[in-house]
Amino acid sequence: TKLPKGAINLIFSEKSPVQAFTFPGESIYGFTFHPELDIEDLHWRLDYYAKNYGLGAKKLAFLKKITRNAPYGVKPLNLFFKHIVKEKCVYSVKDIKI
Repeated sequence: TKLPKGAINLIFSEKSPVQAFTFPGESIYGFTFHPELDIEDLHWRLDYYAKNYGLGAKKLAFLKKITRNAPYGVKPLNLFFKHIVKEKCVYSVKDIKI
């Protein structure tokens, strides 16, 4: 919910005020979510948490029932690799429109 000192917010929404950020002039970027996870990976994590941290069977079943694939979740990661890694883009404060 709070940016690191000196960071610039790149992605935000009403429900989540900080989703991706960068440090101007640096090739450092961060996501505050897991765009790489699909439903199978998320269910694997839930099973792991249930086994290792005592997540109850009813809670586990409920969480698995309400999870769904997010087909657009990987889009920020693809854009990140295209522009930041492949094209080696680095943004400065003057590049960021607020």
